[in-house]
Amino acid sequence: MDDTVREDMLRLQAEFRCRGWYRPATGRILLEWIYNLTLAGAFVGWWLFDSWAIRAAALIVSTVGLLGVSTCAHTAAHGTALPWRRANAALTYLGYPFMANLSAHYWRHKHNVVHHPSPNIIGVDDDCDLMPLFAMTEAQAQSGGPLRRLYYRHLQGWAFPLAITLNAFNVQRAGWMYLVRCLRDRETRRSAHWLDLGALLAHAVVFVALPCVLSSVGDALLLYLIRIGLVGHAMFFAFGPAHFPAEAELLESAAADRDFVMRQTQATVNFRTGPIGRLACNGVEYQIEHHLFPGICHVYYPAVAPLVRAFCQAHGYPYRTLGWLEAIGKSYAAAFHPRPVRPLAEPASTRRAPVAVHPVS
Repeated sequence: MDDTVREDMLRLQAEFRCRGWYRPATGRILLEWIYNLTLAGAFVGWWLFDSWAIRAAALIVSTVGLLGVSTCAHTAAHGTALPWRRANAALTYLGYPFMANLSAHYWRHKHNVVHHPSPNIIGVDDDCDLMPLFAMTEAQAQSGGPLRRLYYRHLQGWAFPLAITLNAFNVQRAGWMYLVRCLRDRETRRSAHWLDLGALLAHAVVFVALPCVLSSVGDALLLYLIRIGLVGHAMFFAFGPAHFPAEAELLESAAADRDFVMRQTQATVNFRTGPIGRLACNGVEYQIEHHLFPGICHVYYPAVAPLVRAFCQAHGYPYRTLGWLEAIGKSYAAAFHPRPVRPLAEPASTRRAPVAVHPVS
């Protein structure tokens, strides 16, 4: 990233601060939480109605709400949902360990610490490394014996939807293992780790043990399995389209220490949603803006996007936006078509004039 790009990045940040886009939109955020928590509670329709059609509709509504809760927690985990650190932590514990049985500390490490600096970088970002079950790169697809290569080339795409159904359970397991390691390490263990554990145990009580007591064990466990399986797909619908489509390139490990803007934009795409989708995604559809400026509350990304797009176009950085259904389809298709690993590209052009921004009146 040359000095001109760096100067324009600083100018954009200053402009965003002047416009108040680094200040959390507290009222809007709380309303989004209330809306999504209300939808998430629709799973009680499983017990209130005998009709399987109504039960299915209730679970779909609940899944949309759980997705919204998760993406709201994503903002809170970045510390940008509310203006108070402890309030952001509380929302993170509510959204991830309590509602989704996902360790908050594991999410912050996996997403904030590892993924954000190095999206789609092979050997660094675990989100794009699905081996040994799925080969996402051409080199991975050519590894192993004849049967393994046959599976990677022709069969793994058909198994991918099943894996997405089970992925939420796998992430839950990984989160528990990560948290247990943190709790066993006396030198790094903190009180926040115990809070994380308490929220996870509360999830088990409220969403597993209590339903087993109020209904039957079989019915309660069936509901839980269906809910978490649906959440696995919903989370993929929200987070997969940013980095799985072919437009979001897989990068060599050498890219981890080079041009920050190219590293983010070459490996990331945006996607468009409608009004309901915006309330469920809560800013994750603006992944380019989020990766470049993670300190901005997601409420402002629609206003930030035109300035970021102009910045990228002026400096020759890629800026791609797909339709949501198109992006979801291409995310699933990634399992059918392993991709080459690319070096970090050079900006398409060098700009001399500063990017125009409209001052605050």
